[in-house]
Amino acid sequence: METALTMRRMKASDIDFAMATESAPECDGLVGRWSEDEYRDSLADPKHRHWLFEQGGTLAGFVIGYDLVSAGAGFYLKRIVVSCKARGLGRRAIYLVSDLARRQLGAPYLWLGVYPHNARAIRCYEAAGLRPFDAKPKALARHRMLSDGAALDVCLLYKADLPLTDPCCVRD
Repeated sequence: METALTMRRMKASDIDFAMATESAPECDGLVGRWSEDEYRDSLADPKHRHWLFEQGGTLAGFVIGYDLVSAGAGFYLKRIVVSCKARGLGRRAIYLVSDLARRQLGAPYLWLGVYPHNARAIRCYEAAGLRPFDAKPKALARHRMLSDGAALDVCLLYKADLPLTDPCCVRD
């Protein structure tokens, strides 16, 4: 039986873990990187959400998201990184994040940008129920502004209405 994946809020003392995880060689060219100051600034921003994933008492990854519900732009998943790839942790982490975004923030949907060459992430997002969407130029510009100028024009955009349901947890 798999050990449950749990989430907790990231603290300043967790920044080193986040920086090391996003700097792993397998993340080169696939995941953004922040400096310690950027993490500290983001942790202080009330619209930003930072959660760590733990499995069996061991840190397993993290997520950075932006609460854009009041701006009519749902929950933006800025960054999601798991330390052990190809074990389903990313998909399970997305279910946890989507549940929190819906329950705590009232987010009607979750969206993200992913580089077209990040095939593993695309498979993960699609397995979790996210689907590609094309934003009109005006909407893309608005979402880019709301997401701190993310390079969304070079990304594939994925979106899912909430709640997402983990098929492993559905009971008849």
